[in-house]
Amino acid sequence: MAKLFENNSTRLSSPVTFIIGNGFDIGLGMKTRYSDIYDGYVKTLSVSAVIQKFKEDLSKRTRYDKWSDFEMGMAEYAKTLATEDDLVACVRDFKGYMVQHLRAENQRLTDLIRDKVYAEHLVRELDRSFDRFHEGFVPNITTQLVQLIGGPFPEHNVITFNYTSVLEELYAIKAWKQKITEKAPLHIHGSLDRDVVLGVDNLDQLQNTAYSISRKGKRAFVKTLFNEQYDAARVSAAQKMISESMIICTYGFSLGESDKTWVNMIVDWLQSDSSHNLVVFQHDETEYSQYNFDELMDIEDAKKERLMTKLGIKDEAVFEQIHIPVGFDIFNFKFVKVVEEKLNNPPFNIFETIGR
Repeated sequence: MAKLFENNSTRLSSPVTFIIGNGFDIGLGMKTRYSDIYDGYVKTLSVSAVIQKFKEDLSKRTRYDKWSDFEMGMAEYAKTLATEDDLVACVRDFKGYMVQHLRAENQRLTDLIRDKVYAEHLVRELDRSFDRFHEGFVPNITTQLVQLIGGPFPEHNVITFNYTSVLEELYAIKAWKQKITEKAPLHIHGSLDRDVVLGVDNLDQLQNTAYSISRKGKRAFVKTLFNEQYDAARVSAAQKMISESMIICTYGFSLGESDKTWVNMIVDWLQSDSSHNLVVFQHDETEYSQYNFDELMDIEDAKKERLMTKLGIKDEAVFEQIHIPVGFDIFNFKFVKVVEEKLNNPPFNIFETIGR
């Protein structure tokens, strides 16, 4: 059996770092959105009056679109609670339900993607996504990115903000098929096994409560402070990956307020060197015509302007360092969802489904 992973601490340097968010799991057909967990959570009963009221209040609120929205919403909800213990209880209760839900989803996808019949297609798409992420641009930009990579595509770093292990499962399939060693993705917010981190980015986002926030509250709901006390080494490793990169590619990562420390770090990295390039894959189901590439360039410019405003970047020179593919995507695992649907409604020809 091929060795699957090597320790991140032994090999950190790489010109390309991928930052993976929940969009990766969603693209595999996993029910990992906040709304997927919200529906079941608010319907469960609790013996704790504080937690039961929390569930009732959640059910009355507008559903949050992204996890970062929920986390920032929880910071606002903390102001309505009487004590720090109430906040910690609500966070831990929700996290417990969330972890059980995600474990079930993780196992469901693990069982599905281990099917050897289409393992080769999973590996092929994984390789395409990592090795050819730069091919969806105008030739000038593709050439620029290839020159920064400096030859054959090197090993890459992966920082994941997900708790699930499906990416490792895909790496395992790749190792089995290609007999290679992979560098393990760095789970900056922990994994489902033991150290799930949920909450706001920093203590400034958790203010104006009727109670003070002690070490207990910080560990429970401030992600950066938990990481400092729990595993500073993984924070240092992620910082090193980012600082030594020439290209950072984000996929399914919202660049939201609840990860502000990391977002600011990426912005600082981008502005520190004019040769640094940021590639941002944004979810967009619009079907664009590749014949009118001038129109795609217009759309990309508009997306870049909105992103710069969101990130607070005012230096116009940075505009040329940001790239947002339009009409081109990576990690296109849609066939996994199709196969799952077909498996539940046999018979079918799997090779017709995935286009052998």
